[in-house]
Amino acid sequence: MLKIIHRSVVLLWLLVPLHAFALSPPPQTRTASYLHLSDVHLDLSAQSGDTDPQLWAITQEKLAAVLAAPDAPAFIVYTGDLPGHYDCEMQHCALTPAQIETHDKNVQAVLGDLNALVAKSGTPLLYMPGNNDSLAGDYFSFSNADGKTPLSLAPNDPFPAPNASKPCGQAPCMVSAPHPAFGFYSVRPVPGLRVIALNSIILGTTYHAVDGTSQLDAGNLQLDWLQAELAAAKGNDKVLIAMHIPPGKDAYAVSHYKAVTSMWATHPDAVGDQPRKHTEHWLDRFLDLISLHRDEVVGLAFGHTHMDELRLLHDRAGGISAVAISAPGITTTHGNNPGFKRVSFDPRSFELLDFVTLYTQNGNATWGEQSYRFADTANFDCGKLGVLACLRQTKYASAAAVDALMQQFYTVQNGPPTYQTVSGIAVDYGQ
Repeated sequence: MLKIIHRSVVLLWLLVPLHAFALSPPPQTRTASYLHLSDVHLDLSAQSGDTDPQLWAITQEKLAAVLAAPDAPAFIVYTGDLPGHYDCEMQHCALTPAQIETHDKNVQAVLGDLNALVAKSGTPLLYMPGNNDSLAGDYFSFSNADGKTPLSLAPNDPFPAPNASKPCGQAPCMVSAPHPAFGFYSVRPVPGLRVIALNSIILGTTYHAVDGTSQLDAGNLQLDWLQAELAAAKGNDKVLIAMHIPPGKDAYAVSHYKAVTSMWATHPDAVGDQPRKHTEHWLDRFLDLISLHRDEVVGLAFGHTHMDELRLLHDRAGGISAVAISAPGITTTHGNNPGFKRVSFDPRSFELLDFVTLYTQNGNATWGEQSYRFADTANFDCGKLGVLACLRQTKYASAAAVDALMQQFYTVQNGPPTYQTVSGIAVDYGQ
């Protein structure tokens, strides 16, 4: 029987003061945009090789400049991983007592800085859980055994979140957050667009539940909720689905371990005599939902890989049902330059049109003006077509063709990748 945790903790979905929600809808110009940030991995001690205080400081300066510009993004998507990495055993990365204080300080620092950043601009900020964020350890449940979440460390005791207590009417507003302890929810940041924030750590291949609910139950609960959210959006909203760990294969593992390694658990078997509510793989069920609601889903946003990449989600006929777009990491531990994205969309159809990646070289004293636009760098010559429509064209509709595009910027302009990236592009059934 599913055990749902009832806690007094309400998640801080939007780190924005209440007065910041008295905003006018974004102007109906030809294009609009959102800012996609991920994988800061702050290490205040500057000992691990992750993002040190200097890099984080210049990143905040650049983010503030983007948010203060006349064409500022309408909202921010942060797809997980706040603190620096730490040493652990591969099979069980629980935080030790000695590591907890450092981990929590890093989490609290990034949350506090993001809170200050959006307090100035009044920009809605949407957070998705990352595998390094849990207070219990890497790839652990969003809530620990005490019912605390990473957002419990947010400064100034900001609970309940303003958007969580504001019923949806005029955007921005919270649409659905039925089980805050699990870390998934949906928000309408601008009129007509529903951002569905998934906790894809639950769906991952390495997951440790310390919140009293099994991975099978938590994963099925989340996918049941996703199904209901997509059905509710039909005829009402377009949908952007955001998460930390993307669906599909782990290209790094496939290249280095010479084995097909999935990002998500491929077979959520029942525990003991517990019957399985769903008999299909989680990924297969997810792909069926995306295919069924392809008219609502404008795209997916993810982090985790630290690279600048695209993934193509296929339907059962082999066609492309959706495109997933990553944000590179701010940390450089995967061999990338620090970067984040502005993703442009049509303010009427919400079709994703293009994205610009802003980046710097690690060690620079200032961020500078380095950037590249996807359509220009990849010679994306589909005219006025958006990213998904263009990728559906014959010349781009294969993993090999998309890989050829990505090779030009995969490491955020830090040289060629050190492994075969093509294996992570096509997201197919049975992976």
